[in-house]
Amino acid sequence: MTKSDITVLLVDDHALVRRGFRRILEDEPGIHVVGEAANG
Repeated sequence: MTKSDITVLLVDDHALVRRGFRRILEDEPGIHVVGEAANG
């Protein structure tokens, strides 16, 4: 990870939505999903 990379914490109450966003974001260079939560 470099200084310009983006770290993401996914928060949504629907697991399917979190899973979809994770798959999309993990395919992008410079974006790192660091965790998930069902509610904030």
